[in-house]
Amino acid sequence: PRHSEMGCRAIVEIDTKGAKEDTYHTRRIALGIPEGSHDFIVEKSTILEGHFEQINGVDFEKGCYVGQEVTARMKYRGTIKKLIFPVTLSGSAPPFDSIITNELGQKIGNLRSHHKSSALAIFRLEKMEFGQSYDCCNIKLKPYVPDFYAENTND
Repeated sequence: PRHSEMGCRAIVEIDTKGAKEDTYHTRRIALGIPEGSHDFIVEKSTILEGHFEQINGVDFEKGCYVGQEVTARMKYRGTIKKLIFPVTLSGSAPPFDSIITNELGQKIGNLRSHHKSSALAIFRLEKMEFGQSYDCCNIKLKPYVPDFYAENTND
């Protein structure tokens, strides 16, 4: 995935100065950029749930790649039901995959990776609204729209 504010990662000499991993995760989560098993469940999650089309992580004009058929079908049939969004937390982050509920106690999503007072969470689109606060293990969280999503959608 590519985002102009993410910089780059490289394998370099041990004495090379660069941003610390802490800085990387702070920025990644604030920007809403998911990362591997930190945010996806193997053999269950899809790359479109992580906005990979918007962050140029998938190209529908190029040739074959693993999962191409399922990914293309989801895009062209419009069957994406869940998406990952960044959230702010009111306290310490609950564990990975903790259930997020609305004010009626209905499950609307699950927590993914976290860092300090921010996290990524996957939400069922038909049940969540921006501007609303939700519960996750007695911690309030509030989703927000990442810049790349707002720029690439008409929603």
